[in-house]
Amino acid sequence: MFSYPSNRWIKTLEPYLLFEEARTWFQESAYRDQTLRSTSLGVRFGDQRYYSLDLSVSKPQGERSPQNPAHKLRYGLALTYQFGK
Repeated sequence: MFSYPSNRWIKTLEPYLLFEEARTWFQESAYRDQTLRSTSLGVRFGDQRYYSLDLSVSKPQGERSPQNPAHKLRYGLALTYQFGK
């Protein structure tokens, strides 16, 4: 994590690399079990007080899913804001 205390809007910058894996199974035999994997690269910005903004890009690497059979990249954006204090 990198700190920028003199910057008004961005006080922290945190790059990350994430590997995920999940298994699925179904009660009915019409569906087969799957192993899903993905790798993500992202960066999180924040002011260490009220908000954080997370930008990421992920690449599916496990078995092909019906929703994304070509394993296209997925993009993510998350904004968190602390109301109050």
